[in-house]
Amino acid sequence: MKNFQTDDVKKKYPVYYKVSNYYRNKRFNFFQKLMAVNKNSSILDVGGTFDFWKDLDFENVTIINVIAEKSNDKIKSIIYGGGHMPFNDYEFDVVFSNSVIEHVGDFCDQKLFATEVQRVSKRYFLQTPSFWFPYEPHAMIPFFQFIPSNLKMWLRAVYPKSTYPIEELLSIRLLTKRELKYLFPDATIITERMFLLPKSYYIFKNT
Repeated sequence: MKNFQTDDVKKKYPVYYKVSNYYRNKRFNFFQKLMAVNKNSSILDVGGTFDFWKDLDFENVTIINVIAEKSNDKIKSIIYGGGHMPFNDYEFDVVFSNSVIEHVGDFCDQKLFATEVQRVSKRYFLQTPSFWFPYEPHAMIPFFQFIPSNLKMWLRAVYPKSTYPIEELLSIRLLTKRELKYLFPDATIITERMFLLPKSYYIFKNT
C-alpha cells in the first residue's frame, strides 16, 4: 500500500514529482476543509506514512500499512496485511486514504476494503486514479491499463521508466466511477480533472 517509490521518482523525474506533489497537497487541503478536521480529530490513514503526518498539527493519527512505519505520541502505526481492519465499528472520526484502493487486489478485495473503510468510521475521504485517464501513473506509460498482461510485461521490459516492479504493476486495478459508486453507495464522488480528462476521483462522506 505504501508508495515506496516517492524518493526514486523525486530524483529521476522531478517534473513529474512536482506535478504529483501539487495535486497531493491540493487534495489534502480540500480534505481538511471538507471534513472539518482539527488537531484532536481521530484520523485513520489507510496506507499512509509517518513522514506525511509528522510535521502536521494533528494529535491523534493512526496509520495502517503493509510495512512498519514509525510511531510517536501523536502518531500510532500498525502493520496491516489486508482483510478486516483491527478496529471497532465507527472507532474513528474520519478515515483518510490516498491512492490505495487500486493496490489492494481484485474487485472482491477492493469491495472488502471499501466495506471496512465504511465500517470503522461514518466519515471518510479517499482518492484513487481514474481508469479512464490516458496516462497510467504507476507504470508511467500511456494507456497501460488497457492492454493485456503479456504486453504489459514486454512494455515494462523495453520501457523501464516506472520504479514499481512488474509484479506490482500487474496487480494494480484502477477503478471506474461506476465501480466506485457501487463500492461506496452513500458517498459523494468528485472527478478531479487534468486537461478536461478524468485524472482521479475523490470519494467522501462527511456526515
